[in-house]
Amino acid sequence: MLRSRTRVSIGDARSLNWRTHLLFAIPALLAAGFFDFDRLGGNPGLWLLLSIIGLGVTIGTIELLSAITKKRSWKNSKPLVVLVILFLAGLSRGGTLFIVGGWLGIVPESDLVYRLVGGPIFVVSIYVLIDTMVSSFVQHREQTEALINRREQLEGARTGFEKEIARLTEAQRSSVRELVAPSVWELQKFLSAKTKNVQDAIFEIQSLNERVVRPLSREMAGPQDQTQSELLTADITTVRARQKWLPEKISISDSVSLGFFSLVALILGFNSQSAALGVEDALVLMAVTLPIIFMAIWLLVVALRGIELKTWIAITLGVSYGAVVGFLAGTLTTLLELTATDQFAVQSGLFVAVNFLFTLGLGVASNEREKSLKELEDAVEELALLNSRLRQRVWLSRKTLAMELHGSIQATLQSVAARLAKLKNPTDKELDKALEQVREAFAGVDREDYLSGSTLQEHLNNLVLLWEGALDVQVQMTDKAKLDLDQDQAAARCVLEVCREAITNAVKHGSAEQVRLTIADSEGFVRINAVNDGIKLTTELAGQGIALYKEVAHTFSLNNSEEGVVLELQLPLSVKVQP
Repeated sequence: MLRSRTRVSIGDARSLNWRTHLLFAIPALLAAGFFDFDRLGGNPGLWLLLSIIGLGVTIGTIELLSAITKKRSWKNSKPLVVLVILFLAGLSRGGTLFIVGGWLGIVPESDLVYRLVGGPIFVVSIYVLIDTMVSSFVQHREQTEALINRREQLEGARTGFEKEIARLTEAQRSSVRELVAPSVWELQKFLSAKTKNVQDAIFEIQSLNERVVRPLSREMAGPQDQTQSELLTADITTVRARQKWLPEKISISDSVSLGFFSLVALILGFNSQSAALGVEDALVLMAVTLPIIFMAIWLLVVALRGIELKTWIAITLGVSYGAVVGFLAGTLTTLLELTATDQFAVQSGLFVAVNFLFTLGLGVASNEREKSLKELEDAVEELALLNSRLRQRVWLSRKTLAMELHGSIQATLQSVAARLAKLKNPTDKELDKALEQVREAFAGVDREDYLSGSTLQEHLNNLVLLWEGALDVQVQMTDKAKLDLDQDQAAARCVLEVCREAITNAVKHGSAEQVRLTIADSEGFVRINAVNDGIKLTTELAGQGIALYKEVAHTFSLNNSEEGVVLELQLPLSVKVQP
């Protein structure tokens, strides 16, 4: 996992940035100004100057080669190119330290091979490790920003979508009232006691039905425009909050990777000691000290397993413990005369403390990024669920209005026109009654009681009776689903329409003789399973039924099975129901 993460980050266009240079300065200055000074002696001021020059040459070479290769504009990862840049930068660093150090009289000629070999190894290994940590930090910050923005969008949509639904619904109904008002006004004139123009009144009623009611019914019943759904989540402003990289509490056992800690210790430890002792003696030193340090760190990890500490306490404890462990291990190897200097115990303590801090920081960043990704996935899923509910609510408002236009209003207009046509000499009372019925019918435009006070179970029973003798329809609904849908009229409306559509399509497209419907709920969803024994699906279906499923469902599938054609649909509950 670490290897993959390193390969991608080190070849990224944003790798080798100012953050990596800043962190590289710490081991670079320590290596030249502390370890080399202790090994070769000389003037401390000159060693400090040489370490600064070496750092400048390293960073300057990296930036020059990055500009030549146009690294900042890369669209694809190029890890091999970056490794070549680091190798050349290390070679320049080693050569500079040798030449300038020779001029200053603090670097002997015998160091040439070490500088030309150790320089590239040091630069490549340190930058790869640092870039891994910096990349984790940058990725975590970006993911956290995205997470916060999504959360703000979600909260904004939650608080605002009810008002927006009401506004859109009222706009639709106002549009109907405006279209109908002129015709009703004309009808009122024809049915007045003074005019009594029954034939013109009949014509106006029929015209109202054909020009306004039926076209509006078809329009409202059709699939909604995608832009209307987008309106529900538009204009949601987001505020960028200040990001925090480190959490308030961390777990050392969950954050410190023993394998990564050992890898860093081996690379940097061998790199620093091989020049002073030679390759063979450096390997012996590593073979003695690393197992001791590893076991000590392992004991700390085991002792703190499952324990979360405040971040500053965890950092202080870990660094202090690492310094003590490193000092003791260095003291032991010094007593065994495996080191080149008496200062190795201090160097070892500092080295282990820094390595522990580096490993801890990388582990915390990695853990926080994984948490952010999980939370981001949850937020995206919740947003998708919210969008499903929004589409459901908009569809319901349109469908309710379409059914009112198609059902009661058209029936009323047709019955009034038919009754007036039979009256040879209607009285004022009969004319007033006809006009009042038309007005009452259009007054239903403001009514939203789609289920008309009946329960979903009653409507489903009526649906079964409707098809009796033509189709065997069986409906099973769990008690929990009944309870939840009685509390959520919006979801109940959608369930009823989905069941109607599933039955109709089974007969229309599959010539089915039996349809079995199962309705249950689970974790905030209503799950509908409809199985019919009709003709199997041969091509991808399209039409009003599929459009309905897409608009009201969170997810759905339509497939063939051994039982027949199976519709599986998941529909979100619009309100929180009682457990």
